[in-house]
Amino acid sequence: TTLDALFARSETEPVTLYLHDPYCPVSGRAFRRLDAGGGEIHVVDVSYQHALNREVERRTGVRHESPQAFVLYGGAAVWSASHG
Repeated sequence: TTLDALFARSETEPVTLYLHDPYCPVSGRAFRRLDAGGGEIHVVDVSYQHALNREVERRTGVRHESPQAFVLYGGAAVWSASHG
């Protein structure tokens, strides 16, 4: 899956993952701030991709709270932040 590929890629380079709710203005503002930092951002639409969202939570061990950003490295979440 795409998530498998992102975690595999994170073994050698940092990967940014963003859990985004397109219906939430806070999520939109947070994404614009993250995007302004530059670099590639992989987006999970939490309103549509429920199974993928749950799989991110399972693999990272971080409880879902969108909007939420992760930096994956070495096959694990090394940083995360949410609106809370």
